Amino acid sequence: MPTVHIVHGFNVSDGGKDTIDTLIPELKAVGFKVVEHDYGRWFFLRVRLLNKSLAKKIAAQVKDGDIAIGHSNGCAVLYYASKLCKLSGLVFIQPALDNDKLPDADWIHIYYNEQDDAVSASRILRWHIWGNMGQVGYTGVAPHVQQFDTLHVDELPEIGGHSTIFSFLQARKFIVSKILDSWITWFNKRNGI
Repeated sequence: MPTVHIVHGFNVSDGGKDTIDTLIPELKAVGFKVVEHDYGRWFFLRVRLLNKSLAKKIAAQVKDGDIAIGHSNGCAVLYYASKLCKLSGLVFIQPALDNDKLPDADWIHIYYNEQDDAVSASRILRWHIWGNMGQVGYTGVAPHVQQFDTLHVDELPEIGGHSTIFSFLQARKFIVSKILDSWITWFNKRNGI
């Protein structure tokens, strides 16, 4: 099984413990190895200045077939990292990213909802890749991108907001099951199975 690299948002003092780290038990339960890329609590200027250098550090640790999951600014970091390494898959949860930015990966999952008001802070950083993908999803067309409007997923209750999805065990299990399905499909196709 591949390694899953996880990257939290920028304004957290717990290293993602209450958000993206809640996926770790579910990821490990299905056999994934997990590497957390904690970078502490950053504010807008540090985001502007340090996202790319963090992306380089992450990309240097990625091995062929690995997967990455980001939340909020973690998605912006992983967007940059995806341009520097080869990921089999990327999962963006409530991404603080321009809605037309397509990262490089063989398969991509995007979780968004119109009630994600936190990504509206993207207007503060001009000439930066931050945007409202967390509210509207990816607005381009790409067959390898699978999108989930968390207010309208049949298997889940309506989940709005920026970090609320992590509060639901059912949602965490759903995210991991989709990752596992996509990775198995990718692995089988790659190996001619």
